[in-house]
Amino acid sequence: MRKKGITGIVATTILTFAVSMNAAGEVPLTGNGTADSPYLVRSVADWNAMAEYIKTNGDNFAGKHVSMTADLDFKTVAFTPVSGFGGTFDGASHAMRNVEYTTTATYQGVFGTVEADATVKNLTVAGTISTGFEYTGGIAGLLKGKIDNCKSAVNITSTVGYIGGVLGKADNNSTISQCTYEGELQSGKYYLGGIVADCGSGVTVNGCVNKGIVHNTTSLTGVRDVYVGGIAARALPSTFTDCVNDGEIIIDSPKFGTLVAGILAYANNVANAEKTLFSFRKCRNTSYINAAYNVAGILADINYSRTIALVLEFTDCVNEGNIISSGAQKSNIAMGGISCYYSPTSTFTGCSNSGILQSDNNPYVGGIVGRYKVIADMNPKETIIEKCYNMGKIIASKGTGAGIMGQAHKSVTFNGCYNEGEITGKSTIGGIVGIMATGSKILNCRNSGNVTVSEGSAAGIIPSNATQCEITGCVNTGNITSLSADKAKDMGGIAGSGASIFTNCVNLGNVEGYSTIGGIVGSPTKGKTSFINCYNAGVVKYNEGMGGPIVGVDIATSTYWDAETNKTEGCRYVSNFLTTAVNQPGTALSMAEMTAQQPGEGWYSAGKGCLPVPEAFKNVDAVTVATVAVIPQNNEKFNSLTSDVTLGMCENVVWTSSANDVISISGNSGKLVELNNVTPVVLTATMGKYKREWNVTNALASGMRLTVEDYAVEAAVYDAAGIRTDMKSLQKGRIYIMVYGNGTTRTFIAR
Repeated sequence: MRKKGITGIVATTILTFAVSMNAAGEVPLTGNGTADSPYLVRSVADWNAMAEYIKTNGDNFAGKHVSMTADLDFKTVAFTPVSGFGGTFDGASHAMRNVEYTTTATYQGVFGTVEADATVKNLTVAGTISTGFEYTGGIAGLLKGKIDNCKSAVNITSTVGYIGGVLGKADNNSTISQCTYEGELQSGKYYLGGIVADCGSGVTVNGCVNKGIVHNTTSLTGVRDVYVGGIAARALPSTFTDCVNDGEIIIDSPKFGTLVAGILAYANNVANAEKTLFSFRKCRNTSYINAAYNVAGILADINYSRTIALVLEFTDCVNEGNIISSGAQKSNIAMGGISCYYSPTSTFTGCSNSGILQSDNNPYVGGIVGRYKVIADMNPKETIIEKCYNMGKIIASKGTGAGIMGQAHKSVTFNGCYNEGEITGKSTIGGIVGIMATGSKILNCRNSGNVTVSEGSAAGIIPSNATQCEITGCVNTGNITSLSADKAKDMGGIAGSGASIFTNCVNLGNVEGYSTIGGIVGSPTKGKTSFINCYNAGVVKYNEGMGGPIVGVDIATSTYWDAETNKTEGCRYVSNFLTTAVNQPGTALSMAEMTAQQPGEGWYSAGKGCLPVPEAFKNVDAVTVATVAVIPQNNEKFNSLTSDVTLGMCENVVWTSSANDVISISGNSGKLVELNNVTPVVLTATMGKYKREWNVTNALASGMRLTVEDYAVEAAVYDAAGIRTDMKSLQKGRIYIMVYGNGTTRTFIAR
């Protein structure tokens, strides 16, 4: 047998190697890779062959097109991931099922990296991924290009952080659109996102929905900075539009999971960054969240300081989920229906909360936003909160709470906002804002929710505001009430305390507390608090100390008021309520006089017998129904009626009586049926879902049951000596004679 020489061996080896290279270099798919004739993935074998080809040849299909033609089921076939992809992959609405994969490095998923000019679209993936490496995603580990209309139903179990249901990381300027997560993501670490764990700068997240479960499984006490988001865990300045968290967020140790939100957990930035704007447009959270400290429906926390610029823009964002912040007490922590914090020049427009917000220990909670992050500038540029509203119940167990914002720094403007939710708390509880600093404004805002405080201050609009603030065109129709008989003070229909200018403000709610209780402001500031065209038409009660229909002090003797420097112009109050002995600014008018006034420029009245309100609240049912008045005759007090009352009327209002045998409703009249029946009566004006209740009683104390018809025939009462008297002066046990206008008489014993 002839042996081969060295030359023959080399030649044969080279030939074999060349053949192997040619075979490996061929794309193992039918098609040409063009848009008109894409490479076709028709089976699991095609997928795995494509994945092996990309890995072996380093060809990521840049500029090429690939399309799936059928669903792929990996139940009986081992799955091979695509390490990197640079072309256009169209799943054509097909699904990859029973994908099972354990990652071997960072940035892995069904696709490892989707390159800058690449797109993955119209694909559904279902299966299981186990990982011990960061930046793992159900669809891809790293996105540099675009992923569109993809669904991940991948269950991901991780021992590390930075895990996303769809993507591990979205790199700078990448785009995630119309993607959905429907699996369960579990990790005991940080940065977990239903769609993406981490976003670079300029990322666009559009139309994405989390319907899955994002589950932080840590059971360690004291762990901090968990960062869990229904859509994203962390991001540099990016845009989130039409994103929805409809899935479940579970924090196994809710007292220690610190940064949790329905959309984004942490808005991050770096010093001197080129981009600073975070934009949230039409984003919505519907899910229940229970975690510690910074918890919100849309955004939990922000990175802002003197050196790090960051601006937030929220437009038409909604929280519908119930949220609990259950961590231990910690200073300057906030929670909000939309965002825990704001930064200067931020805007919140058309945002709303209807979920229950419960803060067990946090100092600040707001239906829209909790508070500012830090004071990086003592003269910040204007922040605007406009046309935002809260409908949900707010419970601020140990701190400040309000329908819109818990605490505002300087130069914040609230315009056209309102609260209809019930708000309860310990102290400093307000319908619109809890605390507001110098130079801020509240314009054309209203509160229709009841505000209840256990101690400290409360108000329909703001319980505590600093000097040089402007509060204009605001209306309160809610009841402001203290649960304490000896602690709650500085309470008002508009403000609890404040050195501000109040213009065209109206209180129509009842205010009740311990001391310094005012219909407009509880505790004014000497030389600084001013009232222009403000009025009170609500009941003011105080248990001790002092109170009044406008301010909660006696302006003749108080150190809180100076007649020369505290400006009052066009200020008035209804005199038919409880008698007050303290001196007040403004003019006392009967309800008849108040409702008979012609509304001036910028004011509106809903009908005859209705109180005027600023024109901004025209056709607002919650306000209109509160203006429809009960009008006593001859300036009688509501707690001592002897005559029929006139009822205000406007379109769609309905009157009812709680005791028709005492006061019955007839048209626009409340008729006294029994003059000396002292049963308390509630007359209620109802308009749709809104109502106002008027508490009235009859002051006549005679034991004889006289009807209105008897009394109305010009009757006169004489004692046994023939001396004329009146029903209010009757003495129990004595004999009296009733002489009617028609000449008939009737003898009775007063009982």
